[in-house]
Amino acid sequence: MKEKIDYEQVSVVLQGPVNGDILKCIHSVKRILPGAEIILATWKNSCTEFLDCDKIVYCDDPGCSYWNPPKTVALNINRWIVSSVEGVKLASRKYVLKMRTDLEIINDQFLEYFYKFSKRQEEYSLAKHKILIPSIYTTKFIGYTPAGKNEIPTPLHLSDWYCFGLKDDIWDFVNIPLIEDLEDFSRYYEKRPYLVEAPYAWWINYWLRKYAPEQYIGLCYAKRLFPEWDLLNFLSFNDIDKEKSERFIVNNFIILDPVNFGIVFNNASKRLISNDISKLNIDFRYGLYSQYIYIEDYKKYCDLSYIEENSGTDIRTDIQTDIRIDEKKSLKSRIKPKLIQLYRRIFPTYDIACINRQRIDETIQRIDANSQRIDAIEKNITQKIIVAHREIKDELQNYGVKDEK
Repeated sequence: MKEKIDYEQVSVVLQGPVNGDILKCIHSVKRILPGAEIILATWKNSCTEFLDCDKIVYCDDPGCSYWNPPKTVALNINRWIVSSVEGVKLASRKYVLKMRTDLEIINDQFLEYFYKFSKRQEEYSLAKHKILIPSIYTTKFIGYTPAGKNEIPTPLHLSDWYCFGLKDDIWDFVNIPLIEDLEDFSRYYEKRPYLVEAPYAWWINYWLRKYAPEQYIGLCYAKRLFPEWDLLNFLSFNDIDKEKSERFIVNNFIILDPVNFGIVFNNASKRLISNDISKLNIDFRYGLYSQYIYIEDYKKYCDLSYIEENSGTDIRTDIQTDIRIDEKKSLKSRIKPKLIQLYRRIFPTYDIACINRQRIDETIQRIDANSQRIDAIEKNITQKIIVAHREIKDELQNYGVKDEK
């Protein structure tokens, strides 16, 4: 067994906005990985004066789009690409841990896992060394529920929360093309019919986007080795062979449950599922590419003799509990979703998206107005803090006292 990676060999790339969680994020890096290089890749005009990082790069914000009809859920894939690429570009160490600014490191277990699962199949190996990614939103399929929803396979659906590996491998993973027409990609099915077989019709109107950003990332990376692979949309999953997709993932990635990786969200709801994947919504949980499932595939494709003491959680074991809970629901709560589904099948997607659009737009305008007022207040406070800090710094210099962070 190789020795654990030294912290000073690691560059930690924090990518994303300067938010309320960033100080906690930076402090966790310094506490858990002392000596690691800290790089922040954020947006121009961000207030970073008080952030203790080794390097900061200010990126042009490519913007986002919205993939649900009320336009409340942002698709930030281009932001992920720009900030990840600019941050990793500045890394000077052998290894890179790339993570969002709203995450917190709770332990360094991921360094110990780096040298595990080492056996590989050459014809499916792209990375120089396997890349570590979390199981949350790394999925094999979606859509299992007691109501009888058919599973929709999600080949190459790789989590975009965080990753760790050799700098060259992380660079290849994040350095992918921007989506040129993000609005069309995110609202792909608003102007196109759902060409879907009956067993998968339950998913209609659940989203409008062409496919998930996690699949876009996974597909772009896989095309480096298999340029013929492609997805026209998230329902064209048969265009990529399931077994080959699994072989590619198991030969280029190590999938760990977040608590075994050692990184969790600061956001309360996401922290809950990152601490305990069994809390994830059943549509995603049952098809999750959990650590337990990854080890099953690793043994199947790479090493039949592999034995692992801590193999993660088999999230399929609690499915019967969900069935019993579903059976206890009231008649109204069970019938209502079916009526909504029927209604959505009768009317085109675009019409559904436009129902009460005027009222929704008015609400969004009010929210935007309030948001602008809050932003103005926040900027005013930030400016006052900066001025006060400079005045204190000047006063300290007058008395010969050195200013320290």
